[in-house]
Amino acid sequence: MITVLESAQKVKFIQPVYQNVTVEEIHGFWGRNLFAWVLPLFRNAYRSIICLDDLPDVDSTLLGQNSEARLAQTWSNTHGKYRLIKATFRAYYRPLLSAIIPRILLAGFTFCQPFLLSATIEWMSSPTTAKGQQYGHALVGAYALVYTGIAVSTAIYYRQASRLAAVVRSGLIAMIHEQTLALQSTDNSKNADAVALMGTDTTRIISSMRSLHEIWASLISVVVAIWLLENQVYVACVVPAVIAVGCIVATTPISARCGEAQKKWVGHIQERLAVTTTMLEDIKAVKMMGLEVVLSDIITRCRKVELGASKRFRKLIVGVVMLSSVSVDLSPYAVFLVYTIIAVAKHDAQILTTQAFTTLSLISILTTPLMSFIQSLPTVTQSIGCFDRIQNYCLRERSSEFLPIHTKSKALIDGSVELSQVSGATKAPRRSVSCDQFVSFQNTFISWTAESSPVIHDLTLFIPTGKIVMVVGSVGCGKSALLRTITGQTQIDRGTVYRAPVKIAYCPQNPWIINSSIQDNITGWTPLDRKWYELTISACGLEDDISKFPQGSMHIAGSSGKALSGGQKQRVALARAVYSRLPNVVLDDAFSGLDAQNARIIGERLFGYDGVFRRTSTTVVLATHTRSLLPYADEVILLENGRRVIQCTYQELIDQLPEYTQSSLNNNDNEVVTEPNGITEPKPLLRHESTERTESQSTEAKKNLARRDGSWSIYSYYARKAGLLQVTFFAALFLAYGFTTQSSSIWLKWWSDANETHPNSDIGKYLGVYTVISLLAILSLGAGCWMLIVEIVGNTSLALHSDLLHSVLRAPFSFFQKTDIGSIMNRFSQDMELIDFGLPINALNFVEALSLCVVSLVLLCVVGKYITIALPFVLITISVLQHGYLRTSRQVRLLDIEAKGLLFSHFQETVNGLSVIQSLGWQPQLHQQCLAKLDVTQKPFYMLYCIRQGLKLALDILVMLLAVILVAVVTALKDRFSAGEIGVALNLIISISQNLNTAIEAWTEMEISLGAVARVQEFMKETPAEASAGTEEGWLTRADIRFDNVSTGYRSDSACDRPILLDLSFHIPCGQNIAVCGPSGSGKTSLIMTILRMLEISQGRITIDNVDISTIHPAALRAQITVIPQDPFFLPGTLRYCFNPTGTLSEERIVTAIKKVGLWDSICRKGGLDATFNALDWSYGERQLLALARALTTPSPLLILDEATSGVDWETESRILEIIEQECATQTVIAVVHRLRHIERFDKVALLQHGELVEFDAPSTLLGRESEFRKLHTASQSG
Repeated sequence: MITVLESAQKVKFIQPVYQNVTVEEIHGFWGRNLFAWVLPLFRNAYRSIICLDDLPDVDSTLLGQNSEARLAQTWSNTHGKYRLIKATFRAYYRPLLSAIIPRILLAGFTFCQPFLLSATIEWMSSPTTAKGQQYGHALVGAYALVYTGIAVSTAIYYRQASRLAAVVRSGLIAMIHEQTLALQSTDNSKNADAVALMGTDTTRIISSMRSLHEIWASLISVVVAIWLLENQVYVACVVPAVIAVGCIVATTPISARCGEAQKKWVGHIQERLAVTTTMLEDIKAVKMMGLEVVLSDIITRCRKVELGASKRFRKLIVGVVMLSSVSVDLSPYAVFLVYTIIAVAKHDAQILTTQAFTTLSLISILTTPLMSFIQSLPTVTQSIGCFDRIQNYCLRERSSEFLPIHTKSKALIDGSVELSQVSGATKAPRRSVSCDQFVSFQNTFISWTAESSPVIHDLTLFIPTGKIVMVVGSVGCGKSALLRTITGQTQIDRGTVYRAPVKIAYCPQNPWIINSSIQDNITGWTPLDRKWYELTISACGLEDDISKFPQGSMHIAGSSGKALSGGQKQRVALARAVYSRLPNVVLDDAFSGLDAQNARIIGERLFGYDGVFRRTSTTVVLATHTRSLLPYADEVILLENGRRVIQCTYQELIDQLPEYTQSSLNNNDNEVVTEPNGITEPKPLLRHESTERTESQSTEAKKNLARRDGSWSIYSYYARKAGLLQVTFFAALFLAYGFTTQSSSIWLKWWSDANETHPNSDIGKYLGVYTVISLLAILSLGAGCWMLIVEIVGNTSLALHSDLLHSVLRAPFSFFQKTDIGSIMNRFSQDMELIDFGLPINALNFVEALSLCVVSLVLLCVVGKYITIALPFVLITISVLQHGYLRTSRQVRLLDIEAKGLLFSHFQETVNGLSVIQSLGWQPQLHQQCLAKLDVTQKPFYMLYCIRQGLKLALDILVMLLAVILVAVVTALKDRFSAGEIGVALNLIISISQNLNTAIEAWTEMEISLGAVARVQEFMKETPAEASAGTEEGWLTRADIRFDNVSTGYRSDSACDRPILLDLSFHIPCGQNIAVCGPSGSGKTSLIMTILRMLEISQGRITIDNVDISTIHPAALRAQITVIPQDPFFLPGTLRYCFNPTGTLSEERIVTAIKKVGLWDSICRKGGLDATFNALDWSYGERQLLALARALTTPSPLLILDEATSGVDWETESRILEIIEQECATQTVIAVVHRLRHIERFDKVALLQHGELVEFDAPSTLLGRESEFRKLHTASQSG
């Protein structure tokens, strides 16, 4: 009674404090463990399309915060080898231990089967009596009890195992993210390992968690089975153990090699993902430069190398499968062979029916855990390597700058934080930063990383608090290194750096923008203060931009800010620094992407007499090439060649270096734009995820019924990629395997029947045929495994990756502006992981178990006779269960993959913005956001396990009914069955029970993996592609360009997207240099992208050399135009490969181009052309010069520069323009410019405002009459 009451629901009696418990927790013991709480989800998913909100919440023990806290506690108290493994098991010992009792009960009920089988055969051989009839009825009840016990104990056991997997996943991912936030941000390529650890290594550890208990349980089951088997076949009982030990001994070195092979494979996966991530993050530059084909070749080569490394691993897996198969398929034959030899030698025994089938059932029970052990061992051993990789990552040195500062720390008492001091050298006396100093450098040598050379030498300077300090100097002088040292992102080789222990609002050279609204990007995790927010966007010149967006401040910036212009991204990042209201701000060339007059306006609003920073007495350190800002500086630091030249006031700089400041006094580089007139009222803050995006995704999901009902086209698509001949051969091999394996029991029946009348007669015949059957089973399985894991996987993995990659590279640029990069990366990482590893293994297990089940059912109908009547009921039940289950599993599986995409995006954004996050002190908020996203992903992850186990429970009950029906029929019609037939039938029931569970588990896992295939197929169908028809090459000879009434937008088929360019008409004769001017967001870059066919023309046409560009293949168009983008992009690899990916350029040509831009000496110091190119070793300006040198090596009739000089100093800008004048005299040049200092170098000026062409003429002509351009020029001179 107490048990019943405790197990019942008590929803009506729940106290208010417990009203937030989950659906699972509300149910009693039996309801939770028998998955009754999952039934409403099955019902909803069958009737409609479900979303994440429809899934039941997971209880608090599986959530990120709780699981992380437990793991963090045990991690801090654990040391030594295998530290993370020991910490994990200590943290989650309860779910680990809770599975032990149900696993023992499962083994106990399993061992009841041979006793029942022996009793049934003996009862069948005995005379029919009234007492015997009662015994037969008792057998029916015993079968019901045993098989029900198997079903229930299996359900309880796997629920606990699933909870262990879920909590380990939650804890490890949270731990990896927390460590990522604390690492030094000196090298994002190393920090990017977090994505692979979270995706690949954690997934494999989770798989091992479900196999963990099988290791010890299998060994116990083997020992008990051998003991029971000894009563049947005497000394022959050790034969399965000997075979198993031999297989294990052979498996051990293979498992070790598997670990090594997997490590190499994972390393190549990380290399491919690193290149893919770089491509996606710089997809705008990739498309502008026409590098789609080159990057496709690079990534495809990486993929082939990766698959080559995985092939060795896959071959080893075939070996493991074969060894496990030998222990299963060879053991019955070997036992009866040894027993027969002993029987013949002693002349006192023979194989009889009861003995034969009891032995067969015991061998089945013995070999099943042996196979489980052999297959689980590599999984568990491989997970140790994954644990080691995560452990090594978590043991990496954390940034001391961002470690928690305790109130008793000397740093806090002294009022400063020592960022670095060289150990081993003579220790300089500790100095505190005085209250009027923000940071001080004392004889400091600084490099980007520990492996690179110093970029700053013997630097000594002090930066005061409450002052505006500007750092200037030529390209590569060390400005960025100085600022990043202040924020703790560089390696200090010698000397000391002291800084006040305060947060910093850091704005890097490349703005960090997350895929959320503009308002979220600005406010971050700071509470919304509407007045301060309005003041911020006004001070940063964002009012006009925000007013143009249909959603205002809620406009989604896109992944890495792809929905914003370069200037808009910089102003949003600048606004983040202003809105933070932190007392210290570090800005790394934050004005480089702004037009000059916007820079002047924003400079006045921030640094002027009544500017925001002046009023708040903010300490500002600004590295800049915009010299018009220098008059606002309290102090100016001039750097050259990594050394301080001078630190003084602006007036002192004028007196000492008048030639350096002359142009800034004249303000010749300023354009003037109309002051913005008002702002858009900010809309309510949308935190983390946009509700509108969620609703649109939900609407799209509801329209796509394939999410629920699935499609057979997935199977045909995969089969085509695999090769129809290979698939057919594979299926035939496994049908042969199923037939040969299960027909051995029929042959054994005939042999035992023969022994009943003629003991041990025709032994040679029966053993000979038995030998052939066993060998055929092993050979057919081995050939089938090789065909699938080595041949088919090799074909499909490369083909599906190629389909995905080509779909991405063929997509228009507008697709990337509206698509989260994390979701695309999820396809290249998690989906490919499933296709490469999960799908073939699960398909192998499923096909093997299915073939055995099908053959078993056929044979059961043959020997069971009247059991055939129940077969339609069984098939209908399986069909109904399958139909209902698949409607749920398909949807939950897709929700799981999509939810993980959010996590991938968050990890990628965290790595990209680590320097900003750390300087702002946003680590706790980012980590809480990660935990929130992690909790969302836990729901579909855990539910996938639960619905699978719910189906497994239903099938176990079905097997119980099948066994009960069979025994009931036999007891009722005893005289119509022989003992041998019943022995075969009951062994087939045992086989069906085991194989059906294996088939269902493998099938559900295979369905998850097939979801990855479906996503690739869906992505191919739904991703728009650029026009594929048109002229390929040979059309561009002179670059004579004409615009005829051109209007353009990001999507010509959308009425919601306003045109970006409006009715443009002008002509650029060949050989002319054109300067495109205008304020930020006026359409300058859009003009360039329209020429490159990255924006759709909605009206008019563009012709180049009298050829309409709409008739030219977009990739071919871009491949024949030389483009230098605003953010230089370099291919991964050596510098030689960056310049010459096709291998058609001579070294002399490359060296000549590099010498022209003045970087050859720098390249020689860094290892020459064959040294690996690392962007951190080069300043932004140096990278622009390298991009120019690369353009000089492959000249084309048309050269386009998209703000290529905005981030360089004036001297470098002059050098770039001089080189272009000298080297590109015969080319047509179109340059987007912000500075007007060298405007006379251009033949014509195109002035854009709000997407319209205001003026288009020669600079001298425009300045010689009353023009908008003259107004700008005149205003800039008087400014």
